[in-house]
Amino acid sequence: MTEATRVEIHTASVVQEIRALRSRVWAALTEPPKLARWLCDGGRVDLKAGGAYEFWGKSVYGWREGDDGHHPIVACDPQERIAFDWGFLTRGGAPT
Repeated sequence: MTEATRVEIHTASVVQEIRALRSRVWAALTEPPKLARWLCDGGRVDLKAGGAYEFWGKSVYGWREGDDGHHPIVACDPQERIAFDWGFLTRGGAPT
């Protein structure tokens, strides 16, 4: 019989008011070259529920060498919001 392992899962939700045109913010979130300018070293986006929101690189919090940067999209309302899973180990070693 194996012993159960207790793991704490940390969840975060981020809301930020950005004073810019909605179209510019949406482009920064969804167009890989623009996404790479402010968040990551590289990215790919497939905007649909079940699609992929992928970003990776040394500038991404929690990224590790060999991580494919795949973050499944759980909801998408075009020009409004993207919700995606972003699992990583915190710097303290706790999973999100």
